[in-house]
Amino acid sequence: VVQKGLDYSVLTAGAFDITIAPLLNLYYSSFSETGAAPPREEVRRALALVGFQHVHVSEGEIAFGKAGMAVTLDGIAKGYIVDQAVEVLRKLGATSVLVNAGGDMASTGESLGGDPWRIGLQDPRVAGGSLGVLGLRGESVATSGDYVHYLTPDMNLHHILDPRTGTSPE
Repeated sequence: VVQKGLDYSVLTAGAFDITIAPLLNLYYSSFSETGAAPPREEVRRALALVGFQHVHVSEGEIAFGKAGMAVTLDGIAKGYIVDQAVEVLRKLGATSVLVNAGGDMASTGESLGGDPWRIGLQDPRVAGGSLGVLGLRGESVATSGDYVHYLTPDMNLHHILDPRTGTSPE
């Protein structure tokens, strides 16, 4: 999972970076202790510990190029788990499977009616609203948004942080 996370870090040119843990930890501790975002200088120090290029994976070992670095697999582990759950059920003979782990879903086959699994996408700004419906047939989808885990009441700062800038994207 760590290697796959690093692969996605390369694929996204660092927009997804499993080494964002020091920055996330800084924001969470700052809001927990002071109720406010950390000072920009502390964000800069945490950003210096973020960088997937400084993680080296080999057989049985994960090494960091800088002291104080850490990884979080929050952005990839749940998707991996639902994919594995579908694979286990498929190997046990199930032909129609949909696994939902709160925003991360994986499927195989079709719904019992023979149609694709229909997945509604919640509108984050309209209570009970929908952005649309996806049809899944042996595919996966993962969603995340600022409306569930946010740090400020206006949701401008939330659990999604850009590892290149140190702040939440709009």
